[in-house]
Amino acid sequence: MFSPVEPWWAAGEFPGLLTAGWRACEGILRGPSACQPCGRCDTFDFMGGAPSDEMWIDRASYSHLVKEFSSPTHRSVPSRLLISGLLFRNQSDFHAEFRPIQHLEAGEVIEGEIPPGNMALELLNQSGQVLLALNFTPSFSLSSCGGEYRETNVTSFSFILEEPSDVREVTLSHGGNIIENVEASAHPPVIAITWPAPGVVFKQNISIQWNATDADGDPLVYGVGISSDGGFTWHTVAMNLPTTTAEFDINETFLNGTEDFLIRVRASDGFWTSEDLQNASFAFNQTCSDVDGDSVCDISDNCVADVNPLQENFEGDALGDICDSDDDDDGVRDLMARCPFSVLPELVPTQKLLPNHFADTDGDGWFESAAADHLIDNALHFNATRGCSCAEVLAVKGGQDLGQNKYGCTGGTLQAFIRGRVKS
Repeated sequence: MFSPVEPWWAAGEFPGLLTAGWRACEGILRGPSACQPCGRCDTFDFMGGAPSDEMWIDRASYSHLVKEFSSPTHRSVPSRLLISGLLFRNQSDFHAEFRPIQHLEAGEVIEGEIPPGNMALELLNQSGQVLLALNFTPSFSLSSCGGEYRETNVTSFSFILEEPSDVREVTLSHGGNIIENVEASAHPPVIAITWPAPGVVFKQNISIQWNATDADGDPLVYGVGISSDGGFTWHTVAMNLPTTTAEFDINETFLNGTEDFLIRVRASDGFWTSEDLQNASFAFNQTCSDVDGDSVCDISDNCVADVNPLQENFEGDALGDICDSDDDDDGVRDLMARCPFSVLPELVPTQKLLPNHFADTDGDGWFESAAADHLIDNALHFNATRGCSCAEVLAVKGGQDLGQNKYGCTGGTLQAFIRGRVKS
């Protein structure tokens, strides 16, 4: 989305630029349908309009770009904010919608005199003190094919600003009246990438998955990036996603195959941004063998003959869940198990195992018990409880059961569960 400034590339300003722009549109946007309604394109190629494929920048384009890029004064800052959104106009009334604020790493911001404007963007601290203010005048004019301008009732704004250390609110005002604001919540989101795993080789496309939570209960949106150079540059896969999965197809990008891919996912609650960066690389190999067609090369696939693009693997062994007959390795086949995904060793007991109490403390699918002076190993197999641990039996039983959580399930509780007297 462009910033709300009038475009400088009016048609006819640079001879031949429309032709070059159409060629760029045709090659990048893949067809004239993206350039409706007039059959030409407002995406321009700054390399000029030379008649051959060996285009190079023309004099007018070069002069303008030199002016634009040399005029502002840039300053390096330790952290930055990307603040953007939409402005809506209804005659003399305005309202706005902020996009999720992006917290950026160290980099440059533009300094210099900013002309006065009828909109004020302010960054405030917890006490309401203004830490940084910026005035601007949005443009509600759009350039159309042929160079004409037309008025619209919606436009966008986008600014990269230095981030004050104690900013807690951003406001947008018109004529001294706040038309939109976003406040910092108490806690930033927490996010962790769960797939892809480091070292996996993919054929063409991958499913990216992550877990995220927010202690304040704020709704989260996500941005996903992929890097083919170890994190030096990033290609945006998706922005403002409401779900915790994304698809990526290398053939739909200009990235080349490499063994140095990284994934970055950012979660935003509207003000705070948290991110997780995959800590090891994965690779693409478009010529690899992929028997099940899930785009995970057979050399990395934990279920070679079964489609599982996310490679779900509950206990982290050599077999994925879809082709593993015993997903929790408790010795009870999933088809026979009431509890096929037991977390072992279990967290019960929280203090110590008492005599005539039972729990699987070593994660082998056998309940242990205790005598007066020693542990009784392999006292009862999980077959008896159809694969359910003490913790799962207590969850089905209901109630607090503080004593059994501390010291293990009693024999009576297990017997009642086995006989079907404890039901969910």
